[in-house]
Amino acid sequence: MKNIKLTLFLSLILTVVFSSCYKEESWVDKNVKESLGSVPFIQGLSIDNVPESGMFIEGSVAQIALQYWSIDDVKNIEVFATIDGQESLSETHPFIDSYNDELAAQLQMFDYTIPAGTSGMTIDLRVVVNTDRDLFRDKTVTISVE
Repeated sequence: MKNIKLTLFLSLILTVVFSSCYKEESWVDKNVKESLGSVPFIQGLSIDNVPESGMFIEGSVAQIALQYWSIDDVKNIEVFATIDGQESLSETHPFIDSYNDELAAQLQMFDYTIPAGTSGMTIDLRVVVNTDRDLFRDKTVTISVE
């Protein structure tokens, strides 16, 4: 009887010891490499002031809303515009700490002026978040011009 109690007690102790050593891996742990740094995560990219027609006119201003977070320090944010198949750097913005508690992310707003000569075209705006370790993440949003 004593052996059974001792065996059960030891089994219980071993179970507690081994189960407390188990650490569940989180999403961040799986996707962050310390030696390389981490890639920023873009939660959302949108145009906040789309006209009722769904199309902008030349010379009007589109307000780009970018929601993102990064474990590594952000160096800058670049906006590239692709018009008629030609991509070019439109703007570069320095990092500004704009953390939003509700979104649990940085929220940055940019203005993009629709260039002349784009009537009837679509413009792809590719936003790139660059870190100090030269890692980046990009996301694209499309604007239609009437």
